[in-house]
Amino acid sequence: MFGIHPKKYGLTENENTKTPRSLKVFSSKMLHDVRKAAKKFAGAKHTRKLQILVVPVFLIMLTASVTLLPGANNNTDAVKTNILRVNNPAVSLAYDQDANGNIVSAWLRTPKASRRIGQLDGLSYIADSKFFYDVDGDKTPDLLWRISFNNENEKAGIHLWVGVLSRLAKIYVCSSPYEYTRWDAVPTKIRTPKNCALYVSPSIPATTLSGKRCYSFIYTIKLTSEGPAFIPVPDVYKQLLPILRSVISTEKNNSFHRAYVRMFMEYKNLSEGKVPLATTFTNLTIDNIELLPMK
Repeated sequence: MFGIHPKKYGLTENENTKTPRSLKVFSSKMLHDVRKAAKKFAGAKHTRKLQILVVPVFLIMLTASVTLLPGANNNTDAVKTNILRVNNPAVSLAYDQDANGNIVSAWLRTPKASRRIGQLDGLSYIADSKFFYDVDGDKTPDLLWRISFNNENEKAGIHLWVGVLSRLAKIYVCSSPYEYTRWDAVPTKIRTPKNCALYVSPSIPATTLSGKRCYSFIYTIKLTSEGPAFIPVPDVYKQLLPILRSVISTEKNNSFHRAYVRMFMEYKNLSEGKVPLATTFTNLTIDNIELLPMK
């Protein structure tokens, strides 16, 4: 009868969801206008009685208007912002998640630049690890940052690699595929140097075997002047040999058994400091996403 116009009372969508004070202003202004309309409608003689009747009507109208305004009950569309940050060097990854925990937007930020990382859309954050050591010879620790994301339904995702070189003032942003493998069920902890990150690839070189059904190839990743790269660390592969030997002794499937034997021989070569096979390199995927300035 009286017509409710939220903007007339200073109530917008953002104010409705974020500023309770505007709701108080809205209600007092509406009540004043309702009483004014009641006086005009009935005349002064019956004003008091009509106001008593109008108040319940006003409360019903107020409740309905707040309920029907855009965003009033839109809790399912809430977006949460998270920030992963390294102070020195100054670099951060900010990402927005929907109510299901899926990333809808992600940005890598430095003091000099900001880039959207679209590869993370639809994924969920798992964990991250930081490795500090001097790469470019200026006695300032450089950074290798591995950040892992996955899709819970597909049990797959990506590792985001961020390599920061202080003297060269460069930031390498790369990605590698991530999948659950049988290594995820192995409780053994592998000791690594402080300048080395482990990367469990999704597959076994020179085979079609991959994912959760197999023990895939493990790479040692280091930051170089050209970005993150596979640099074999003999001590790491020495630790992997007895584990893989145990796997081979219990594996009944002939295809898997043969693949593990070949992988064991490659681990043995790497533990002795020998050059990796070509198939070991071709099995590794590290895609360059961006090269950002640091200063």
